[in-house]
Amino acid sequence: MIIVDEQLPIVSRVLGQITDVICVAGDAIDRSLLQRTGATALFIRTVTHVSSDLIAGTDVRFIASASAGIDHVEDDVRNGTDVLVVHAPGCNAQAVSEYVMTWLRHFDLPRGTTLGVVGFGHVGSLLSRLACASGMHVLVNDPPLAGIGHAFPSPVTHVDLDELLHASDVVSLHVPYTEAGLHATRGLIGATRLAMLKNGATIINSSRGGIVDETALADHVSSGRLHAVLDVYENEPDVSRQVIEAIRYCTPHIAGYSQQAKSNASRMVLEAYRQWSGLDMEIPELAQLVGRVMSSVESDAVILQHPFRQVWLSDLSIETFNSSRRLTPLRGEHLRPPTWEELHVLRD
Repeated sequence: MIIVDEQLPIVSRVLGQITDVICVAGDAIDRSLLQRTGATALFIRTVTHVSSDLIAGTDVRFIASASAGIDHVEDDVRNGTDVLVVHAPGCNAQAVSEYVMTWLRHFDLPRGTTLGVVGFGHVGSLLSRLACASGMHVLVNDPPLAGIGHAFPSPVTHVDLDELLHASDVVSLHVPYTEAGLHATRGLIGATRLAMLKNGATIINSSRGGIVDETALADHVSSGRLHAVLDVYENEPDVSRQVIEAIRYCTPHIAGYSQQAKSNASRMVLEAYRQWSGLDMEIPELAQLVGRVMSSVESDAVILQHPFRQVWLSDLSIETFNSSRRLTPLRGEHLRPPTWEELHVLRD
């Protein structure tokens, strides 16, 4: 028996051909359900918080999160030896990059604007390529990569975080949420660092809540000193009214919501399950999974004109956040990021 989040129809359809599958809402997955069904595998999204208590006394031995991030699965579960935990890193990199580029176009920034990209992983590196191609000057910051001697491509300049904040017109965050270690990101952009941003600068957070002090950010936005775009929140899905009222551009954690991203994530976790289980499964190709794709105009409208802010302000609740997120249409992906080699040629 396998439990699958009902928002993963591709996963449930493929697995349903070879075994018994139960589809439920992600926030309805609890230990009682796992024990009652005898489930051995669990396919989830970020709405399901997985702790050792959730799976204690159950038969679950495989957990797959169809998401790029994995911080909703607690460390003791990820690092344990009894359960294999997999996810889909990079599955939505294109979608998130296009989300940020949509806002950059919306703000009608002049050519030569300085974009600071914090985090140079799947999303940060792809966004940097798109931004460079659009004529932006790109600064990046990624201490873990710099610490291992990573050679950053010449179209971007790696600087320390404080320098990036001082120099950037727009700062876009693309780091995982971590609470411990040398490069912990919890509270990375706190009140002191927000004060480093130049007047009129914009900060975009589409990575994880808790990386930015959103209360301090809301104060800066209310005063008119800074602008902001938020797709993620510190206590999500219990979002602060003060934050939503102050920050004009808010979306309900949908930056990675595209048809291609969802299909990519499904294929990645299904492939991981096939390898773990040894079952003979036919996983459709990406082209077979993606149906009618929205036009670029339609896709931009989902981001810029979705009525989630008004919905929240009329009924600010966990249920409203979750329903706004769940009902957001899946966008299409349209931008072709140039390679670093192509960007070298363009610069020359």
